[in-house]
Amino acid sequence: MKKSLFVNILLCLISTIAYGQADTAKAAFKNYVKVDSIYIRGNNNTEKDVIMRELTFKIKDTVNAKTLKYNEERIYSLGIFSQVKITPLALAGKSNIEIAVKESWYVWPIPFAQLTDNSWKKLTYGLDLNLKNLQGENQVVRSRIGLGYNPFVSFLYYNPDIVKSKNFYFSFNMNYNKVGNVSDTAKKLYGADFDQKFISGSITLGKRIGLFNYLAVTGGFQYVETPKYVKGISVSGGRIDRIVTTTLSYQFDSRDLTQFPKNGTFTGVDYSLRGMGINNIDYKIFDLDFREYRGLWGDLSGKWRFFTRQIYGDNIPYFDYSYLGYGERVRGHYSDKEEGNSSYLTSLEFQYPLVRDINLDFNFPIIPKRLQSFRVALFIQAFGDAGATRYRGTDLMLKKFMVGYGVGLTVLVLPYNLARVEFALDDKGNPEWNLGIGVSF
Repeated sequence: MKKSLFVNILLCLISTIAYGQADTAKAAFKNYVKVDSIYIRGNNNTEKDVIMRELTFKIKDTVNAKTLKYNEERIYSLGIFSQVKITPLALAGKSNIEIAVKESWYVWPIPFAQLTDNSWKKLTYGLDLNLKNLQGENQVVRSRIGLGYNPFVSFLYYNPDIVKSKNFYFSFNMNYNKVGNVSDTAKKLYGADFDQKFISGSITLGKRIGLFNYLAVTGGFQYVETPKYVKGISVSGGRIDRIVTTTLSYQFDSRDLTQFPKNGTFTGVDYSLRGMGINNIDYKIFDLDFREYRGLWGDLSGKWRFFTRQIYGDNIPYFDYSYLGYGERVRGHYSDKEEGNSSYLTSLEFQYPLVRDINLDFNFPIIPKRLQSFRVALFIQAFGDAGATRYRGTDLMLKKFMVGYGVGLTVLVLPYNLARVEFALDDKGNPEWNLGIGVSF
């Protein structure tokens, strides 16, 4: 006989209380103990190595409750489990570490819609198909198709361990985009709004060094077609630019939960060679992204970020300039557009849980079991952003910075996604409401 809705909810609450008791038991585990063994259960499809390479401890190391909680979050950051619990167990005088996971749903066809410039006349819509944890090795295949204002097709394949247990990672992607021009300077040169066609592809080979360091090289190609030739909009002497690219990347990432970090640091550095003299194209791009996350007092945590993008060269196409108001934004000036050779952005944010992490585990009929397990939380934030762009040869002055501040709410429904609603003011007190998917940074 099918269970009633009341029985399902009751079972969910009992499960939540049980997890809360496990957390209490772990909180009492304050002293360091030696790890005699590590046991993993629940990984029915996932290879053991996928979990083991995220751990900051190994057999014969010593751990305490704080260490285990941090490692729970690192495993959860893989994005392939709906629940993760690490529990110390004493057995026959030995200290055993049990890692219990629940695998999530791995095939996701997700419809999406996004607005450009907050205008319904600039609506892009389509389907996002994700295939996660292929072969149990956390490989990812992602395909997206977009229609409407900025139509596109994209494909991505990622393998985090292409040479078994050697920590070499590999990715391949292809993209087709038809994009409306974003540069005011290019619009003036062209004399009207215009679209550009982009076809690009790249291959990345990287090496994970230790737990937190990633070093990679990317080779790529970009085809950019403009309806007519205008010098500066196209830079190879015709209306079509063909750009060969090579990028060196380094990342340091010690964040606990990448979907919603509360502790750790992230540093990303990219140095990209564009054109390298082929087709008269030769310029360089440098990106630096630094983020720090800290627990402050009780459940209150804070984070801050500094980002800059610098372009060097004499013949730079406008589509590759540095912008604020598109990928990178100042809240309070969300729709304001700025461009230049260089961009700068800094943010400070404090967050506090209104509803602490709860593991919900339902048992409704028909719906696949893996779709009925979630990690839910609700956070309130206070934030401040500042950003500016600069053309080469001009000074970076404080009065040029766009400044905004405000408050927001973030709802986590992990491992699937999180949503934000934010109320912001600019430096003149003008209000705005923003809706977003994913973490602010």
